[in-house]
Amino acid sequence: MIANLTKIFFYPLKKYRSTCLSFTLIILIITLLAFFLGFGDDRGFNLKNYLTSTYIVGDFDSYQRSINEIINDFLKLFSGSNLQPSEAIQGPVMPILLNASKILTNNFIPFYILSIYISYWFITFAIDISRDISPWVDSQLEKKIFNFKIKNKVIIDLSYLEIFGIIFNPILLFYVIFPASDLPFAFLVLFIIWNLGKEKYNLCYLTYIICLLTRPTGLFLLPAVLIIFYFDYKQNKRFKFMAYILLILLSFSFYYYYRGYSVTNFSDTLQYGGYGGGLNVWGLPVPGWIIKQNSNINLELNKIISIIFTPFIQIISSLGLRPSYTTIFDGNTEEILSIVSIKPYIYAYIRIIWGAIITLPGLIFLVLISIQKKDNKQLIAMITIIFSFGVGLSSSITLERYLFFAYPVLSISAISSYIKMLATIKSDIKLNKTN
Repeated sequence: MIANLTKIFFYPLKKYRSTCLSFTLIILIITLLAFFLGFGDDRGFNLKNYLTSTYIVGDFDSYQRSINEIINDFLKLFSGSNLQPSEAIQGPVMPILLNASKILTNNFIPFYILSIYISYWFITFAIDISRDISPWVDSQLEKKIFNFKIKNKVIIDLSYLEIFGIIFNPILLFYVIFPASDLPFAFLVLFIIWNLGKEKYNLCYLTYIICLLTRPTGLFLLPAVLIIFYFDYKQNKRFKFMAYILLILLSFSFYYYYRGYSVTNFSDTLQYGGYGGGLNVWGLPVPGWIIKQNSNINLELNKIISIIFTPFIQIISSLGLRPSYTTIFDGNTEEILSIVSIKPYIYAYIRIIWGAIITLPGLIFLVLISIQKKDNKQLIAMITIIFSFGVGLSSSITLERYLFFAYPVLSISAISSYIKMLATIKSDIKLNKTN
């Protein structure tokens, strides 16, 4: 048993050793620079404060709850007691992890180390899923362009996809250096898709429950779970009635549990998410606001248009193509000089450029591939989840963290397609010269 556990523990390092080791090296270099030179996250919060403050792992007071408070929240839920909407309660997984980290060392360094290890599995799932859904990934991974040797023994051996899709993927680097619930949640989402490819349906259901315990956005996975129900029944010819009913009831229970977060999030969206009063950061109406308004025929048409098109805008925004918010950790958000003196805008420039040339094209390539590979379960699940988040976030402030689970797969998809297109262009040019 110990041998099997050891094998499982080191599985990512054994399968993608070069990628994981190189990624860790880059993470440690940037982390040390950030720690000693005082770099902050995109809100200007310094990494040095990671030793003492939970703000670095999410700006939710509920992350600081004790184990007793977590238990009491669930007792209130199942006893029918009222959880006030203003509480904005998060899932219990993060408070448990943070409490364990504080117990071990009285800081969040253990959680940081755990995040690096989780990133190995996240990388492994992303590459495995990409190999299954993208037609050229396998051959491109085999073509190594960089290697590092010690005494003629290859220690690091990397391809274009590994270097630019994973190791220097700016969004992946950011959310590992500044770890929050985003990385564990993204890992769980890809674990569902990965297990679906291996037809381990019960593990998919169990992981879905853990997702619900981690973040409110776990509820957005329900459409994909319903599709997994279909695949499960189609393959096994057995309708797991009780299991399906249990999962659906749990989903509704967690919707009730997270309703305080939903109310608070919608209020924040109207107040801070753009122009205020019902217009988002693009100057477009928030569906949850406009649907309650009454005026003339033009407003009624705008309701329909808003409901139809907002999910697509939210997906594009969550892929990095969005305006920058003025949120800062400390300082006066009403003074422009205060904002630009604190907020490191390099993150905004990088994620906008990356979204324009990598993640959005990566999604388009995946959709095109799905047209040809209609029976690929992992591809169907990935696209379903992405669009479910688009719908679920229609009346929310959008950030990259919501679609973080898809970034490595989309990045690999885009880079792989670019490499293939470049090879085709070279071949056509060469053929034209020959003719």
